[in-house]
Amino acid sequence: MPKVSVVIPTFNRADKLRDCLHGLSQQSMRDFEIIIVDDASTDGTSEVVSAFVAAHPALRISTVRLEKNRGCATARNEGINRAVGEVVFFTDDDCVVPSNWLEVHMDAHARYPDAIGVGGWYWPHPELLQKNVYHRFFRAVFAYYLDLDTEEIYGNTMSVPSGNTANQSYKRKVFDDGFRLDQHIHFSGNVDWDFKQQVTYAGFNFLYIPFHVFHNRPMGLWEFARICIRRGRGRHYRYQKFVSAYPVVLEPLVTLRGILQSYLQYARSKKIARDIVPIFLLYDFFTWVGKLVNLITGFAPKQKIAAQGGIVRFRKWYKNGVLQREEAWVPYLFTDFYHLRSSEQEIGDDSVRISIIVPVFNRAATIVLLLDYLCRQSLPQKTYEVIVVDDGSTDGTSDVVAKYVGEHSDVQLRCLVQANAGPAAARNHGARIAKGEMLFFIDSDVVPGVYWLRMHMKVWEQFPALGAVYGGQRVVKNLTLFDQHRNATFHNRFPVSSPDLVYMTNNTTRRIPAFDTANMSIKREVFLSLEGFDEGFKRPAHEDVEFSYRLQAAGFAVALVPNFVTAIRSQSMRDFVHAIRVRHQWKPLLLSKFCARPDDYDKKPLTLRYLLVHCLSFLMRPSKFAWVAVMNEMTEFYFEKRSGNPTGK
Repeated sequence: MPKVSVVIPTFNRADKLRDCLHGLSQQSMRDFEIIIVDDASTDGTSEVVSAFVAAHPALRISTVRLEKNRGCATARNEGINRAVGEVVFFTDDDCVVPSNWLEVHMDAHARYPDAIGVGGWYWPHPELLQKNVYHRFFRAVFAYYLDLDTEEIYGNTMSVPSGNTANQSYKRKVFDDGFRLDQHIHFSGNVDWDFKQQVTYAGFNFLYIPFHVFHNRPMGLWEFARICIRRGRGRHYRYQKFVSAYPVVLEPLVTLRGILQSYLQYARSKKIARDIVPIFLLYDFFTWVGKLVNLITGFAPKQKIAAQGGIVRFRKWYKNGVLQREEAWVPYLFTDFYHLRSSEQEIGDDSVRISIIVPVFNRAATIVLLLDYLCRQSLPQKTYEVIVVDDGSTDGTSDVVAKYVGEHSDVQLRCLVQANAGPAAARNHGARIAKGEMLFFIDSDVVPGVYWLRMHMKVWEQFPALGAVYGGQRVVKNLTLFDQHRNATFHNRFPVSSPDLVYMTNNTTRRIPAFDTANMSIKREVFLSLEGFDEGFKRPAHEDVEFSYRLQAAGFAVALVPNFVTAIRSQSMRDFVHAIRVRHQWKPLLLSKFCARPDDYDKKPLTLRYLLVHCLSFLMRPSKFAWVAVMNEMTEFYFEKRSGNPTGK
């Protein structure tokens, strides 16, 4: 019985198949079988296969011919069903594999025994790469996002670039467990990634290796368009099928806006040659056409699949066997979060474990509503305390809180008063006198759900090594246009494809979005070890960003959870403009700490780019919301132009 099975589906590629089979015949590892599945070719493919079998009697070769063309998914499944090897390899009929292809993959399987799949990528032949702009495009698009030439990437997320069936191997276990390619996808577009999505949902691990096969196919505009349209169709199909991973299928006009954004992004990049930049626009356009074809024809999955909860999603980068960085995601469906309400388990003993710190300035009218919600948390009141720090209010806020304390003697509630020094100093003041080992920060103009503490603590219980956990805030009643813009802005900050995931990282080279201190928890010892918030920030602007950068730079992992607090008051145009002005007033202090040369920092081209995108989007689809986006960029640009350094340095 051979140790390895190689499955090659083919359709009308007699000339290319010959080169593919020749590469397999030169393998340094000889204990393998080849399974060729002819998907009803009409160009003499059968003759090429017969000639190859006759010329290589020492090779174990099986051939299957389908009576009707049924697509590459069906062809590969036929090969899988006939394979007997411990590891099943896939490549395409227009690819040429190096002579050590099998050997390199098997070595990777031995080094990573928990990896169900090992794969590399495919690059055009060097001669094609020099002559063909479309091949150079595909080479550039992956090099833009990933270092595919030197790093090994190990994990169980879709972002591990292993799974491309031009250069992929799977342990037989995955097929014995019943996994097969989706035969409903009858074209060669995202079939392999659809299969990988099924496997990653089951919690299996993948390994990407920087080892490539050669793609041996000339490509003109028509072939390029056909590939992109098929990819667009397959991707749209997958987004509908795996509902919890891709909860929103973008409508065409929204995608057109994305096309403009990505085009301008690539146009500014120094990593991409100028002659390739227009091809990005073509690629995004043809991909969008593919989605449009699905919408018109009604092509959709027969069933939808939801992710299994409780599986830690992770990704690790290795270079020369040394771990470089790592990230992790933890699935938490919204339903899983809210099922926590049925759990009556108390956290810890009767002592205070949690200290909730609320900085407040001139919020006499709303502070009582917040305190009511904090006192109604699902955790026992004896396990947490509330510390209100009045930052020099002039409207009687401290008197309102003191009265509330007197009326609620059963609640562990304290009120501290300090001279006005800003929310950073107020939070630090509360942290220094806190009793709890966990610090929760919340703003005075929001209210949490009654399961707010329990949701955060659920994450802390499972991942105690985290540095911080944070969520977001949103407005749900009496929404102004500015509130809608704020809600959408936060959702766009999620660095994962789904809002039902907890995202964690300790990767200091690629920061996740900065904390929202309206909804944040952190260990007290970690907070104090970093000396808290920088009290140089005298206004509510960038003090949370600065702290989040320091926390991640210290190597702590951070989790972003799909948990929101609700803003009490709506945002007016005056509030909108004021918030932007304050942010830009204090930006120089942030840049002086985290930019190597802050004097050289110039965001105007970036702001102008976003302003252009939003203006074009508004012209394509005029709406009040698009107008707010344009106004935001115009206001950002205005204050950038006239901002100064508030520190006087």
